[in-house]
Amino acid sequence: MNNETRILCGYRFSIGTRIEPDREADGRVRECMPQSCYAKAGEKRLNGHGRGPFCRFSVTGLPSTPGVYALTVGGDVVYIGKAWLKVEAG
Repeated sequence: MNNETRILCGYRFSIGTRIEPDREADGRVRECMPQSCYAKAGEKRLNGHGRGPFCRFSVTGLPSTPGVYALTVGGDVVYIGKAWLKVEAG
């Protein structure tokens, strides 16, 4: 994680990492259409946000503590969420 910060909605966020989608060999974003694999795909309607296409990506190098995160695209906030610390029963 780097030390760069940004103010979003009046709160200071640390810039964690860039999220890059999986890409084809020619650089195009690899698109996935998993709907046909869903159980009961022919019986149930999809959620309005479930039509796709979708992409896969991974996020590494972030802290393992709970907190609030923001996703930005081109400098615009497109999503704000919260991350919980997963506690294993044992």
